[in-house]
Parts: sequence; C-alpha cells; structure tokens
Amino acid sequence: MDKHAIDAIVSGYEDLIPALHLPDPNDRHVLAAAIRGGADTIVTMNLRDFPVEATSVWGIEAAHPDEFVTQLFGISPAAVLSAAEYVAILERQGLRQSALLLREYLNVI
Repeated sequence: MDKHAIDAIVSGYEDLIPALHLPDPNDRHVLAAAIRGGADTIVTMNLRDFPVEATSVWGIEAAHPDEFVTQLFGISPAAVLSAAEYVAILERQGLRQSALLLREYLNVI
C-alpha cells in the first residue's frame, strides 16, 4: 500500500489518542491519524465505532465504502471509472451498490 499511496502514511498522531473517546477504544488511533493527516472522511464498514458526535467536532465524517465510492462518482465519474478494474474486488468486499454503478459504465471505458 505504501508504494501505491504516496503520502498516505500519517505519523505523529499518538499524542491525540488519550483525549479521544470512541465506543471501541482500540479505534482511537484511526481517528487520531485522520485528525493529524487532515482527513475529512474515515472510510470504514465499522460506522458504529465512529459516531458523528465523536468525529464531527474534528470536521471528520465516517462513511461506508459503498457510500463513499457512490458519492465520489457523483463528484468525478472519470476518477471512479478509471478505477473500474476494481469492480470485482468491490463486489467481494460487499460494496454492491458501487460495483453495480460501475458495471453500468464499463462499456464506456
């Protein structure tokens, strides 16, 4: 992942962890890294452990991957279509709406 997602590694977030409160304390590092990295969205299937009241104070939302890809398609269809080779992976990961949406446009590529 590090090779393909340049600048995706976040460091120096550890000092934030003790002040964060989430339903699962083991997820605090994720929110801390999102804060330190300047993210506006945490993409996770585990929405239950990232409630709005815990993330919104930091200007961060949690989004299900299927919702995230669908919204991204609305913003930039070309960006999503350029990643169409991942449709099978999306389906295997349970992102059925996103995969279905992408399949409709595969013949355009």
